[in-house]
Amino acid sequence: MIQTWFLVVSLFFPRIAILVAYIVSQLPVWPAANFWVKFLMAGIIPRILILIYIATIMGICPWFWIHLVVAVLVYWGGASRHSSRD
Repeated sequence: MIQTWFLVVSLFFPRIAILVAYIVSQLPVWPAANFWVKFLMAGIIPRILILIYIATIMGICPWFWIHLVVAVLVYWGGASRHSSRD
């Protein structure tokens, strides 16, 4: 089972949540991937890694949908912002 603190913190700070969970040895187990795959995903696309953790361990539950909506909002919202210097 995934800890509730991990699910809540990873909504706002996914990389920090993964790092803290790794340090305190509470990182969810994903046996289909080795360490390097998880390490690269945590660095490049941590929200997708968290979605995989949730789907693998808890199934498609409300936490999965909440994280999916936040991931879509972050990726779409972040892509539309840009700074223009005149």
